[in-house]
Amino acid sequence: MSGDRFLAMALDDEALVHQTRRGDREAFGALVERYAGLVHGVVLEVVRQPDEAEDLVQDVFFRAYQELASLRRPSRFAPWVAQIARHLALTQVQREQGHSRIEQLEGWTWPVG
Repeated sequence: MSGDRFLAMALDDEALVHQTRRGDREAFGALVERYAGLVHGVVLEVVRQPDEAEDLVQDVFFRAYQELASLRRPSRFAPWVAQIARHLALTQVQREQGHSRIEQLEGWTWPVG
């Protein structure tokens, strides 16, 4: 672990968010390392499929990076990223349920009356 990376891991969330906003990718990497387990747990609880959860974890952090400017309280990064994780996981489940419902309806025939 490089000295800069070690220092980034020692900083609090607020400092890491501020550094990320200034373009420090290692600071965001420290946030990812710090909260990957939390995000994975939230996503897995919703989707219940480990492979799908792994993909969604990446999506969550990509979205968090894109929307970091909208985080009003940088010290609250953990609950904010957990909320993103839950939202994306629920959206994925709803999308899949919609597809499975459509697949069920495709095989259905109308009763002749």
